[in-house]
Amino acid sequence: MGKAKHYITMGVAGHVDHGKTSLVKSLTGIDTDRLEEEKRRGLSIESSIAPFEMEDGIGIALVDVPGHTDYIKNTIRGLSAVDAAILVVAADEGCMPQTREHLDMLGLLGVRSGFVVLTKVDLVDEETLDLAEMEIIDEIEGSFLEGAPIVRFSALDRRGLEGVRSAVKCSAGQVTPKEVGKPFRLWIDQVRSNPGFGTVVTGTISAGSISLEDTVKIFPAGVQARVRSLEVHNRRTTRAVAGQRVGINLHRVSVGEASRGMVLADIQSPSPFRFINAALTLLTNARRPVTSRQMLRIHAGTAVANARIFMMEKESLKAGESGLVQLRMKTPFPAAPGEKLVVCPLGEHRISGGGRILEVTGEKFRASKAPRLLPYLEELNRENLQGALENLLPVQQRRLLSAREMADRTGFAADEIERKIKAMMRKGKVVRLRVERFIARESFDGFMQEALHAARSLSRDFPLKSHFNAVEINSRLPHPLEWELIEKILDDLAARRMLLKQNGGYIAPDAHGSLSDTQREIVMAILTSSANAGLAPLSVDRVWKLTERKFLKNDIRRMVNYLNQKNKIMILNDKRFLSPGAVEEIKSRVGAVIRSRGAFTIGDCKQSLGYGRTVAIPILEYLDTIGFTRREGDIRVFMERNP
Repeated sequence: MGKAKHYITMGVAGHVDHGKTSLVKSLTGIDTDRLEEEKRRGLSIESSIAPFEMEDGIGIALVDVPGHTDYIKNTIRGLSAVDAAILVVAADEGCMPQTREHLDMLGLLGVRSGFVVLTKVDLVDEETLDLAEMEIIDEIEGSFLEGAPIVRFSALDRRGLEGVRSAVKCSAGQVTPKEVGKPFRLWIDQVRSNPGFGTVVTGTISAGSISLEDTVKIFPAGVQARVRSLEVHNRRTTRAVAGQRVGINLHRVSVGEASRGMVLADIQSPSPFRFINAALTLLTNARRPVTSRQMLRIHAGTAVANARIFMMEKESLKAGESGLVQLRMKTPFPAAPGEKLVVCPLGEHRISGGGRILEVTGEKFRASKAPRLLPYLEELNRENLQGALENLLPVQQRRLLSAREMADRTGFAADEIERKIKAMMRKGKVVRLRVERFIARESFDGFMQEALHAARSLSRDFPLKSHFNAVEINSRLPHPLEWELIEKILDDLAARRMLLKQNGGYIAPDAHGSLSDTQREIVMAILTSSANAGLAPLSVDRVWKLTERKFLKNDIRRMVNYLNQKNKIMILNDKRFLSPGAVEEIKSRVGAVIRSRGAFTIGDCKQSLGYGRTVAIPILEYLDTIGFTRREGDIRVFMERNP
């Protein structure tokens, strides 16, 4: 099988003692009843695998599943990974209860290809064979096997064996190969430990590929491991791909850390959650309806768990009906979107329905979420990627999603999602951030309005602040956003001049707060004192004394900064300040000296400005800062743009 181009798994199903194991042995030479109890009782208890060689580049693994109703759990596990099916019916008994149940089970698990083998034909006459075929045709009507070949076969004289081989080949050719390009995933169905060799887990790869030395993770346990060796049907290999049955020797994993029902997956796979959103269909022969809050037994992959069911659209499902539901487990369940499930009533060895896992989530379903959530789940159920993405991004309003995260959420391939997202970006429906994560344009625009409102409210509530940083604005939102998202939003608002960037923060240009009565008094005192001081700079301490210590110094200092932001006063390097009129007069006097003598020196200060070196230096440095003058040694000259 190492040269096969692609690999499929074919289930061999049917009622107990109808000849499934004998059929597999005739095809492969392998007796799949390997357990001592199976030999003693003459029936299959566990599902078993036999490789079937074909010459056309397709590798097939035949899965012989138990036919007795007592072992329905093992039957479901065995059929959970199959791509096609052989339904076995004994000619001397015809269709029996497990014939119908296995047919239903295969349909619920998504099998769409296969055929029927009528076994033990050596035991009956031709008329009985014709009647048996007519019964089978009636039984498979409306199922995925309707119109499929019915091959007559005898394990005793090997009559019809070539017809079975031909039907296997034809059925296998109708199967779409599993996706090698997706992240690696395998449901564990066997675990064994060999002294000196370590723990080996076995299963069928449902997606992706695995190679020697790869690092993988066991879910839901969360245990990481390295792949030490690989075997496909007892043959050593360096790589195994989707569709192949593989045994994986895991380095430094104890036999207690892995068990049947767990998943071995790519190291980056998301951790499982307790809640499963699914599309559920009841069989037309279901004995009782399923009601909201009822407990059921859930089979997915090789795992089995009890869950409480919550209806999303109505209070119950009757026989033959379908609906969206949430299954709530007691512990995290390692299922993935797109996988099939089967449900059984508690304490009963029969199936009542099944369906498709749409989403594994950490959020409980609430009726208030239905308007946004249900359209998304309905598109997933239709397997419509475009519709699913258009609804997923608005559902995840406040979260940025990468293509890989969307793949994990939806079950679609990441590269297919990337192509769809790029098309949506060209239409303006999606915004991309620099970390290759995406958000719906509708959500982004809504958050822009929230951020703008938050910045304006901050400006009104804190009129003395010159700017507000991203953390302050984000904290004002109804629900804070991820850091990458709030940064992108504020940058876009600044680019549109709806916010102004200032001192490393942002300010709303059209938002004005109102000062308190005390603050207005201080403002008047500062402006009056500054005007009365003429060309002499003032300090906070000087204003405090001039107002006869009526206000607190810190309050005066805050208002000085506020007036500076409003360009009502100019603060110098020594924290003293001048009125705009004083600055203009100083510029006029200094400019006159430079035009007259070619330069302005410290010695000119006393005569031109009325004060000496100590007071003058911060003023001259301020003129340098605003580009009015330029210092050259001990003198000041005009900047080139000044006359």
